Parts: sequence; C-alpha cells; structure tokens
Amino acid sequence: MMDEAMAENDEYFADFFRDLRNHRFSMILSEPLQIRFQGDTYEFGNENDAWVKWVSVPVLCYYEPVETLPVFGTQILVPKDPASPREDISCP
Repeated sequence: MMDEAMAENDEYFADFFRDLRNHRFSMILSEPLQIRFQGDTYEFGNENDAWVKWVSVPVLCYYEPVETLPVFGTQILVPKDPASPREDISCP
C-alpha cells in the first residue's frame, strides 16, 4: 500500500475509497492515525505525507476512533454516522 501511495496510484486506491465511503468495514484496527503533513524538510516526510494523503485522510473522513490503546500502538475506528467529513480536509 505504501508503494502505491508513493506512486500516487489513483486506480489502486479507487476500491479502497469506495469501501470506506460505503462503510464496508464494521471496524478498522490500525496504528493511531493522524492528519499531520510534514513536508520534505523532515526525514521520511514525503513518505509520511503520502500515507496521510492516501490512507489517513480517507479513513478519518468516514471512520472515527472510538478507542486508542497506546501501549499496543493500536486504534479502533468505526463508521461515522452519518459520514461527516472534516472541514479542514478534502475527502476522496
């Protein structure tokens, strides 16, 4: 997924975005997701920004965290009801 994010492969992510919009998943387990762009002045900033753009933003548009377990580095997300995109981001 990271390779496709770095390549900005719209076609690869089309089904993923549709599944998120349609709330195909009743729950998502992930590392804690954030929307924090870093830019190329940070080490691995471009990689971070690709992940934020192609994974974090779309997930957080349609799902919301209900539990974060820092000791395990895990976050539980469930569908937003109704999906209400954040004003500061553009949802796919």
